[in-house]
Amino acid sequence: MSKENAVCLAGLSIPMLVGSIIYLTCGGTTVIYRWFTEMGVSLKTVDYPQFVRNYGCDLLWGYALYSGLRLVEDKTAPVSKSLLIAMVTLIFLEGIQLFDIVPGVFDPLDILVETIAVLSAMFITTTIGRNVYEKAG
Repeated sequence: MSKENAVCLAGLSIPMLVGSIIYLTCGGTTVIYRWFTEMGVSLKTVDYPQFVRNYGCDLLWGYALYSGLRLVEDKTAPVSKSLLIAMVTLIFLEGIQLFDIVPGVFDPLDILVETIAVLSAMFITTTIGRNVYEKAG
């Protein structure tokens, strides 16, 4: 596995795991928490700081989204393609919350936070990818 793929895999799996743990332990305000408690699974709740409750998972999901896209895309594809797909996806997923299609509350700041996460993931994977290619060449 290339270093860039390893970074993208870590950038996908670690934020998804941490975000899931936050959702499962932050209490009854999340859909995931309610699903698990309805199945009889209960976890100790954690009183996270308000920023983590409101935006922490959005940061993690945005980072994971871009990393996952880069993992499955052709490595010769321009990063702008992954960026465009990620931005359209996150705006779409936030936007449909306005219509009660998916659970959640529309918050324009979520889009900003997720955009910061996507751009961070793009910068990190691009920098690592550039370093890999420079060392190989």
